[in-house]
Amino acid sequence: MKLLRRFDLLVGIGLMLATVFSCGAAPVRWYLKDASPWRVLVVDKTVPHPDYREHAALFWVMRHDKVASATGERG
Repeated sequence: MKLLRRFDLLVGIGLMLATVFSCGAAPVRWYLKDASPWRVLVVDKTVPHPDYREHAALFWVMRHDKVASATGERG
């Protein structure tokens, strides 16, 4: 009975460590990723407003994929 409890404890600790590692690995991988060498030009002829809220999803995806800007800085 004691051996079964010890095994359950080790399995529980192993599952917790695996969960923490898998949750922490994605952000670390993103920070270590280099910027993509794309050259993107967004020409907005749809709205006259300078806040670009209609294109927020496009800019979010570009930041998420680390597309470099024209000056070479990471997005």
